[in-house]
Amino acid sequence: MAGTPAANAVEGRAPDVRWAQSVSDDLGTLAVSVSSDSAIKEIRAHIVSDTTDQEVAVVENDAFVLVSGTPDDGVWHTKQPLDLADLGSYTVRIEATDSDGDRTTDNSAGRLVYYVAAVFEDVHTDRTEVDIDHRQVRVEGILKGRWPATRELKPLADHGVDLDVDYWTENTVRTDAEGRFSGTVTVNDAVPVQAVCDPFIASASANSVQITVLRASVFTSFSATRAPSHGVHVEGAMDFPDGWTPATIPVHIQYSRNGKQWTDLLTAEAYWHGSGHTFSADFPEVKNGYFRAHFEATESFRAATSETVKASN
Repeated sequence: MAGTPAANAVEGRAPDVRWAQSVSDDLGTLAVSVSSDSAIKEIRAHIVSDTTDQEVAVVENDAFVLVSGTPDDGVWHTKQPLDLADLGSYTVRIEATDSDGDRTTDNSAGRLVYYVAAVFEDVHTDRTEVDIDHRQVRVEGILKGRWPATRELKPLADHGVDLDVDYWTENTVRTDAEGRFSGTVTVNDAVPVQAVCDPFIASASANSVQITVLRASVFTSFSATRAPSHGVHVEGAMDFPDGWTPATIPVHIQYSRNGKQWTDLLTAEAYWHGSGHTFSADFPEVKNGYFRAHFEATESFRAATSETVKASN
């Protein structure tokens, strides 16, 4: 009498190939993610050229090692980077078999991005502050490439490097035989400068430190007048000739007996009054000496100090 399957028999589940791709920081190494209802016993990868649609390599099971997860739900990497004849993009086809004998073939499991990984070193600028009249910044650095088969890092000669200001290309330069590059950009706002590379090579970018634009600030007038009550009234005005104005304008009124050592008496805020940003303050009792006004530097504006005056009658 022929046997019949048990009513509660569970059909085995074929392996699920989730993805296959280059390891992001090691482009010659292939990573594969597979899960099943039993341990994965065999993985085979077929590497197919996107240009010719021809298979260029087969990666056998013993080339893989489990790097995370479990044997029935994990990620495997090739133990060594793949050694292919040409750089480029490749389709990865995966065959996976579990311990129950269930087998899956995925003809488009992912892509191997077999490129030289660009690496920037020592990207820097010749200064970190500019003003409205001197906005030119020189950018220098070294461009190297990490080869996918060997992981060897060596200079990339005669390669283009875009010099971006706030992610907009301002200049394009080429590297010399040692991978060094330099160029000049114009900076108008407080932003970092980027160096960017991306031809048949995995794209890379590196940021300089943020360049600060220091806009001009000046005192256009300042005076101190002694009142009959022996108090002193000070007043003055400021201008910001670059066309930008701070949100608030704190002005420190300072006093000195000898004109050398200064003490803050108070901080007055300057406000726009039609022809300038004016401020004033009154001091009921203050000894003879010198007065001046001072505006402290901010992230965007230069410091400024008025002329030194003695209180006039």
